[in-house]
Amino acid sequence: MSEGIFRRVFPAGATIFHEGDLGDYAYIVERGQIEISVGSGDMKEVLAVLEPGELFGELAALDGYARSANAVALTESELILIGQDQIRHRINSGDEIVALLLRSVLRSYRGDRRNITGWAAAGAAPPETLGPGLAPGYAPGPERHRRAVAKLRLENELKAALARDEFELYFQPLVLLAGETLAGFEALIRWNSPLRGAVGPDQFIKLAEEAGLIVPIGHWVIGAAVKHLAEFQKAADQKAATQKAIAPGRELFVAINVTKHFLHEAQILDDLAANVAAYGLLPKQIKIELTESVLIDDTEAAIGWIKRCKQLGFRVSIDDFGTGYSSLGYLHRLPVDELKIDRSFIETMTNNPRSLAVVRAIVGLAKGLDLEVVAEGVETREQAEALRGLGCTYGQGYCFSKPLRAADAILGITGAVTKARSAG
Repeated sequence: MSEGIFRRVFPAGATIFHEGDLGDYAYIVERGQIEISVGSGDMKEVLAVLEPGELFGELAALDGYARSANAVALTESELILIGQDQIRHRINSGDEIVALLLRSVLRSYRGDRRNITGWAAAGAAPPETLGPGLAPGYAPGPERHRRAVAKLRLENELKAALARDEFELYFQPLVLLAGETLAGFEALIRWNSPLRGAVGPDQFIKLAEEAGLIVPIGHWVIGAAVKHLAEFQKAADQKAATQKAIAPGRELFVAINVTKHFLHEAQILDDLAANVAAYGLLPKQIKIELTESVLIDDTEAAIGWIKRCKQLGFRVSIDDFGTGYSSLGYLHRLPVDELKIDRSFIETMTNNPRSLAVVRAIVGLAKGLDLEVVAEGVETREQAEALRGLGCTYGQGYCFSKPLRAADAILGITGAVTKARSAG
């Protein structure tokens, strides 16, 4: 048997588990054939032969009871492993009614486990071979089955990505529009998958949230972002020291995106503060970005979390501002530092008077509340000039720079930046 992270290859004839074993994993057949049977020798009875795409072993992995059947590879077989933590997380975070129904199904199965051959005699699948359904007669359909298998496969690849350090941060510059000098960067995660190539966050962040992986990924992002910010600051200080026109000690910042799952993770802020101190940076060089949807979904938790950010000296920005449904209802209650105008308004502002009016209103609102404003998605010089004229503080977008690898960002600081002023 050869092993990898979350998948294994079994040679023909290899036993995957025996009847009576404890169940640490469920399995999906990626390739090959798996025989499910009970008994041995003359008493052996084959219950099923599983093909690629089929799930088995899920019940023992779920309820902690011993295996009720044997599983053997008929041909060389590659299996995807699904851990107990994955299964239980899905149930604990799922719909309460689904969890109730599942508990009822498990009780029914447990009562019948002593008579496994009765399942076969009755023409029903035994508990260890129920496939993607939860009970006999459940028919999810091939497309839903395919999506579920693909999702579990991607989830396991994400877990492996954390273990193998396959993530990378890119950094998109933010410039002060008055003078167009570098002020800081937004950290943007990418996944360098050996199977899928370069994968953007839109393709895996939602699944990471569903699978309970977003917090450990967030911890990785924080560590990497602070480390690279220290490198950027060192490069900026060296650049400033060699040019009289640049004031030594100017402070770059890095913006880090936060999901709703962090609002109940106070430790993540303490870890961030410790990282900042360890690298000799200032707390104000960290900007925490929360989307409007996060604030609206759990306003009270968000307020408490933002207050903790401010106590630690971090700056806080509301991302995608203008796309929520109750922005003004909470804004006066939030001790934030910045509003970030959603790109949907920026991309149409020069040819749509209504979009321009929204941008003008947001900038005016921010000034009235003594907040800074970032315009994201700035693609053209015309947009940049219009935003500068409105008094917008920062610009971000391909007009200034695409997202850069850390090494390229340092080259930009040391080679391309000719003017600078404090971003603090």
